[in-house]
Amino acid sequence: MKQIKTMARGFILLLIIGIGVLTIILSYNSDSNAISTRPKLSGMYHKVARGETVWALARRYKTSMRAILQANKIQNPKKEVKVGIKLFIPGASQISSKNGISYRVKSGDTVWRIAERYRIPRSDILRANKLPSSGKIFAGQKLFLPGAQRPRIEFQSPLRVRLVVTSRYGYRRHPISGRRNFHHGIDLRAKQRTRVYAAQSGKVIFVGWLGGYGKLVIIKHDNQYTTRYGHLSTIKVRSGQKVKRGTVIGLSGNTGYSTGPHLHFEVRCQGKSIDPAKYIKV
Repeated sequence: MKQIKTMARGFILLLIIGIGVLTIILSYNSDSNAISTRPKLSGMYHKVARGETVWALARRYKTSMRAILQANKIQNPKKEVKVGIKLFIPGASQISSKNGISYRVKSGDTVWRIAERYRIPRSDILRANKLPSSGKIFAGQKLFLPGAQRPRIEFQSPLRVRLVVTSRYGYRRHPISGRRNFHHGIDLRAKQRTRVYAAQSGKVIFVGWLGGYGKLVIIKHDNQYTTRYGHLSTIKVRSGQKVKRGTVIGLSGNTGYSTGPHLHFEVRCQGKSIDPAKYIKV
């Protein structure tokens, strides 16, 4: 009888231990499932540059300071966030090479000035171009400016008469050759010897005769823009001369490949023509 009681106690003890082990296993599996089904945080790592703060990073990546601090288990950002450490920014994404513009550094440029001009974070320029934290750059260097858009330059009308377009920008049948070709500017009606004005301040980089343009003036403006004024009868500026917006640069005419007095006006950016009608009201 005593042996039976001892065996019963042993069985009960084993049963209790078994239940305990089973409970632990089930609890572990439950936790594992919860962890595996928990969504992973999306984001990216950012290497802190000199002058950057958690507040600035939160503003830049459109998230909250709290989210950054929690993701990196930071208690005291003033002491823990130092230059060179990598912070995980939840919800942030890598800079796309498709969204932005290329920029060639000019004499006197700094990363700070370029960032201010294009209204983008200085750190974005540093990171996208793998520049040192000092931001050292040199004239002629080509940079990628992520998130930047080329500033839109404003032009005024090159004529002070009512504008009438006689030939628009784009493909057309040439009035003399009869061939279909691309017209890189617009033709504006103008009587012989009508005053022609600089559409924007800049530097005259060409004056003289150029093929079908006849007598031509080319002015280079800021932001790599140029304007062309063709078929002139008289040129009143010289190459290398700086002109202000509204300066008389010549008189309209009928020189070059032309069927009558008018002004051929072009706008170009980095050498590529743009429809002038996007810049002046015609």
